[in-house]
Amino acid sequence: MKPGQRATGVLIGAALLLSATAGFPETILVYVEQYTNGTPGPAPAAACAGILDGLFETGHIVFDTGKELVPDVDWATGGSKRLLSIAIEGGARLIVTARVESTVEGEEGQPAAVRTDLTYYVMDALTFSTLRSAALHGDNLGKENEVDASALNFGLGVEIAAEVSGLCTGSFALE
Repeated sequence: MKPGQRATGVLIGAALLLSATAGFPETILVYVEQYTNGTPGPAPAAACAGILDGLFETGHIVFDTGKELVPDVDWATGGSKRLLSIAIEGGARLIVTARVESTVEGEEGQPAAVRTDLTYYVMDALTFSTLRSAALHGDNLGKENEVDASALNFGLGVEIAAEVSGLCTGSFALE
């Protein structure tokens, strides 16, 4: 093999490897509302931290609305004009909205049983169409001493991040 052919082969191999592992990084707005035993909070939501961490670790640019509650979220669709405006101002291509409802049972100061239902939506900020919606459920039953509400909800957030990252690669790649 001639030196020029070898260099071309190395470049082609590196490009193939990079394209197989890099995916398509996106700028993503994340909005999470957390309710515990029917009341808002705690803020910030552990599920939000899980989503942000998971997306950041896979190379995406992520931001959230902080502690600001957005009153116009339609939880039947995940849509919100205010979130769309924030996304566009921040240069986001995707909007992830999630509603976390946790039930915590137990005595104060003791390990508590936690059940969480989480509904999330992934919206395309350019077309304002829903790309994905799903529900996740989790609990720590039998593991109350090992997994608290924050750890449980953080883990559910990481699961959402994996789903969203999947939309940005492979056959779900955004055009």
